[in-house]
Amino acid sequence: MRNNNILVNSLAQGRVVEHLVSNITRRPASEMGDLVQMVYEILLRKSPRQLRRVMRNRAMNYYIIGIIRNQYFSNTSPYHRKIRRHDRHADVPQEQ
Repeated sequence: MRNNNILVNSLAQGRVVEHLVSNITRRPASEMGDLVQMVYEILLRKSPRQLRRVMRNRAMNYYIIGIIRNQYFSNTSPYHRKIRRHDRHADVPQEQ
């Protein structure tokens, strides 16, 4: 877990996840704070062995992009259930 903390801290200092989120969602990272937080939490829960393998293959950005895409575009993701579904229902005017 310590290795994950070091990796996530270095990603956070470089604001890597924020840049990738804003590029993929085409929205400012400031609006997507919940998604950014979820990506960091997912990275912290991954096994150090798995993250070392991704780093060895120099594929960290692709790995993070996959996490972002799965969370943002999937209708069954925790992000969609928690955030996006509520945003969509808030935009629909209520009929009376």
